[in-house]
Amino acid sequence: MTYANDPAFPPLEYLEDGEVVGLDIDIGNALARELGLEAVVFKVAFDGLILAVQGGRVDLINSGSYIAWGDIQPGES
Repeated sequence: MTYANDPAFPPLEYLEDGEVVGLDIDIGNALARELGLEAVVFKVAFDGLILAVQGGRVDLINSGSYIAWGDIQPGES
């Protein structure tokens, strides 16, 4: 299971001695283990997370993200 991650949001994900670590990484590893898969972290800048999935480079996104509420138009959810 390969997942996209931007390691710039401690304590969720960050680099420690060149390795991606943090809560999201622990969760990703646990999910892969439960599925009987190997977890592979694909480091990518935040603005490339969705593109990594759309381009088929990763299976999913496992990274801190946010909604810019000011960008949502009335009637959208």
